[in-house]
Amino acid sequence: MQKTITILFCLAFANLQYAQITITSADMPNANDTLRYSESIFDSTSRAIYLEGGANKIWNFTHLRPIRQGIANYQRAISTPYGFFFLGFNRYGVKELDSLGVGAFKFEDIYSFFNNGNDAFRAEGIGMKFQGLPIPSYYRDEDEIYQFPLRYGRRDSSTFAYRLLIIGTGSYGSEGYRINEVDGWGKIETPFGIFDCIRVKSELVSKDSLELFGVGFSLPATRRAYKWLAKGSKIPILEISGNVIVGNFIPTSVRYRDQYRNIDLLENFAPTANFEANLLTPSTKDTVQFTSLSSELALHEWIISPSTYRFVDNTNANSRNPQVIFSEAGKYDVSLIVTNPAGSSDTTFYEYIEVSVFSTIESSMISSYDLKIYPNPSSSTFIMNYQLAAPTWVEIQLFTEDGKLLQTLQQAQVGSGNNQQLVHIPNGLPHKIYRLKTRFGTQTIWHSLVIQ
Repeated sequence: MQKTITILFCLAFANLQYAQITITSADMPNANDTLRYSESIFDSTSRAIYLEGGANKIWNFTHLRPIRQGIANYQRAISTPYGFFFLGFNRYGVKELDSLGVGAFKFEDIYSFFNNGNDAFRAEGIGMKFQGLPIPSYYRDEDEIYQFPLRYGRRDSSTFAYRLLIIGTGSYGSEGYRINEVDGWGKIETPFGIFDCIRVKSELVSKDSLELFGVGFSLPATRRAYKWLAKGSKIPILEISGNVIVGNFIPTSVRYRDQYRNIDLLENFAPTANFEANLLTPSTKDTVQFTSLSSELALHEWIISPSTYRFVDNTNANSRNPQVIFSEAGKYDVSLIVTNPAGSSDTTFYEYIEVSVFSTIESSMISSYDLKIYPNPSSSTFIMNYQLAAPTWVEIQLFTEDGKLLQTLQQAQVGSGNNQQLVHIPNGLPHKIYRLKTRFGTQTIWHSLVIQ
């Protein structure tokens, strides 16, 4: 009996360890909270991860790198420029934008005001200045951003509407509806840490309207956000948001909870995409390393076509210097896209890699000649040692990595038996990797030769 109780206790404890969490009003921000976040680029790795919903998931976003940081400052309403209008202990404002619009139609000091109640976390007001005059307004239909309790499987909807009157000029407003669905739970990993979480998919359908001097304009829009919420995090551990255009979600923002990061000022300069590879004519047995010559502070995305290859040695399409093994012979195009806050750059080298099949015939051929090259790396000379079963015409040529012939080092009829030759390297060659082609009659063997 005791054993049964112990087993049941252990099972119950395990379930507690991995059970989904529930988000309540206690997990929302409070007045005077200052919550730091980082922004990152939406890359192919994020694209492959974010769509996964469901139970007991692990979302690994540790690859994210900050391109800028900000602080969500939840001020008591009374401390904002519109404190005379928004009163109440549970009300606080967050500055959303410094300005919106241009010229005579420019709004400034734009704040959103929130109320955290037991049943919902609501946006209930907005404030901005037009030509220096404050024009705050309550929502006539509050926007329930979250309705509590939030747990896996919950789906709810709400409507919202507000309008700001611009005296003597017109009005600005927005109305629409929000649909929230808790479509996943599990753990999320980011540069900030590992957290038990739920994921909320939020769809916001709205129509903004602006009326100026009797002329009205309206702009419909649909926005979607995926938010990973954790106990006590107050703002999402991660939020991926963007626009929905003709039914397709186009992510435009990646923001995650974070600590202070020292982001180098060099990120203010746009990067230039450039790279090189250590082997341009590999076999299907070789590992090719691509080396980025772009800024270390840029986010990288590699694209190789056709797709008959794999990344190895814990590298991937977003690694700065990935390693690749090609599975089929042929010519491959290689592209690199680099991005930082100042811009992005891309470059493509067409038919950059030409892959041959490494066969057992080639392997046995090398063995039959017992070809050895040393020292390798070399500086001015190297020795070639090989066996010939009969007198054979031998040709030795030096190529660049991209297949350009530099020099024919030897052409001669060589006798049978063991042969050892001293080969001189041309003067003035840059220190890098070259390809050495040795032809024994009709048989050709390639080697990599490092000149240093």
